[in-house]
Amino acid sequence: MPSPSTEQSSLAATRAVICKPTFSTPTELPSDLRPAIVFLHGTEDRCVSHGQSLAFHQRLHEHSVDSEIEIYEGTPHAWFNREPDRTTTYERIEAFIHSRFALEPAPRRAA
Repeated sequence: MPSPSTEQSSLAATRAVICKPTFSTPTELPSDLRPAIVFLHGTEDRCVSHGQSLAFHQRLHEHSVDSEIEIYEGTPHAWFNREPDRTTTYERIEAFIHSRFALEPAPRRAA
């Protein structure tokens, strides 16, 4: 099989540079651009261990990234897709966003 031409190699390298994000994790962002992060994770998640969220949260804290974590005992992956957990989760996320941006909570709609 012939080796790629110099032009092909150069084009591939250019694409790699263009497609590579400047920052790949919140810890690499300048401090004034670091997003606040909230983790909501169940202990019975079989897709992603809640230990990974705990470790990520700890690592973010070590780099002064604003993060909170809430572990839900006995809950599986995507536990928040059904009521009443969906509403509870939305309210938790809303409270987190409001606390970070000094927003007033939205009025509750009648069911």
